[in-house]
Amino acid sequence: MQELLKQILGKVDQIGSDVSTLKTDVSTLKTDVSTLKTDVSVLKEGQQRLEGRMEDFEQGQIRIETRMEDLDQGQICIETRMENVVIDKIRALFDAREVQNDSIADIREVLGRVEAKVDVLQLETSSLRKLKKGAGQVSQVPLPAPGR
Repeated sequence: MQELLKQILGKVDQIGSDVSTLKTDVSTLKTDVSTLKTDVSVLKEGQQRLEGRMEDFEQGQIRIETRMEDLDQGQICIETRMENVVIDKIRALFDAREVQNDSIADIREVLGRVEAKVDVLQLETSSLRKLKKGAGQVSQVPLPAPGR
């Protein structure tokens, strides 16, 4: 019986030791759970910051898209203006240039005729001077009328 009591006492001591170990393990688990709660809390805060930054990013993306749409509209306006105004002005400048070229061509043609007439008049004047010197006359010889 004593032997049985010793065995029971040994078992009780072992159970006490196991309970003590369990208490230590439970205390460690409580500490770990507390640490996990803190970590989860930090993660939640980080997640909230990320969500806030994501919202800011989305708002920035919306602003960029709006600006791109505005730029597209501006480009369309510029293209339309070029088609309607600038191209017409360039076309008018080329037309004016053609008119100027035609006018210059007409002036050159008239100048050529005038130069030819001057050459003829110089030849006639030279001929008349030779005749005058050859005849020895002092009288003046009438010159041909201009416009021939």
